[in-house]
Amino acid sequence: PHDSSDPREPPMSQKLTAALTAAKTCPQCDSPDYQFRARKTIPPEPGREHGEVETKYACKPCGHQWKVRVPAG
Repeated sequence: PHDSSDPREPPMSQKLTAALTAAKTCPQCDSPDYQFRARKTIPPEPGREHGEVETKYACKPCGHQWKVRVPAG
């Protein structure tokens, strides 16, 4: 397949790793005390080459739960 990605962009695996390991805080209370809950791969939508990886987190102090989706490669 033809790769039309920008050569200045890091490979998808590097972007995925960076996104999943970046410092995170609860979007509701800004606490850094959160817990990993689950991770799953979302299949690509019709006409798209790559799906996404969805990771779920829960904040320990306030109980807020949120999801982070990043492109899968």
